[in-house]
Amino acid sequence: MRILAWNIQQGGGGRRERIGTAILAHRPDLIALIEFVPNSSASLFELLHRNGFTEKLCSERQGFNYAVCVFSKSPIQRHLSGISLLEDSGLWLEVSVPAHGFRLGVLHAPTSSRLRMREYLSALVTVAEKRSRRSFLFVGDFNTGEPPADGPIKNFGDVDRFTSLQTAGFTDVWRHLHPGCIEYTWCRNGKSYRIDHALASASLLPRIERCIYSHGERECGSSDHSVLLLEVSDYPAGVAEEEGFEPPDEFPHQRFSRPPR
Repeated sequence: MRILAWNIQQGGGGRRERIGTAILAHRPDLIALIEFVPNSSASLFELLHRNGFTEKLCSERQGFNYAVCVFSKSPIQRHLSGISLLEDSGLWLEVSVPAHGFRLGVLHAPTSSRLRMREYLSALVTVAEKRSRRSFLFVGDFNTGEPPADGPIKNFGDVDRFTSLQTAGFTDVWRHLHPGCIEYTWCRNGKSYRIDHALASASLLPRIERCIYSHGERECGSSDHSVLLLEVSDYPAGVAEEEGFEPPDEFPHQRFSRPPR
């Protein structure tokens, strides 16, 4: 399964057609979009639907926050973290992909205040501790990383929270597959950072065959973030049952027969 995760910058605006074209060019099976605006994205919904993405789940926008949204060609189900700070933020979405035997936590760490960012990242650590024995993948815009490789240390907030996610049993997939390499996913004021990450649990990590960034979309102005791409291999027979995937909760997956208007 090929996963594409991308912060499309403030909903995409007039760039949505370019964004849709760029997404489809990577031929993903599952798409996680950050800084998404569902109410003004009918054309993007329609494009993805026409190309086989009949499943979608989106968080609810809260205030001036953007949403996160997952599109999939395979059935997906939503799950609750049990942490109101995450569920009420509109910046978190946990879904399972039963046909492929893993869960995905899509996130966008807020930067409106240092306290809010730290509380959000601390909540992710709690999720990591609960999900560490599952086949689980955190993916999205963490707005932090590990200096100096991921950018100037003085500009990173809450590096210890990012480190704590790894201490809880999760591995920075790109760094694991590309030790010693330096790449950046977001640049501002002449400074460059790698803040878009995928963190995998111990049981999922061996199934991730590829994790790369596509920087062309950022460099041509389709977004201010690079695209993150992962390849996850199929799981052995019986793994999903052994991991105990729950039936759908009060947030079942959504299937739409025609694009929303």
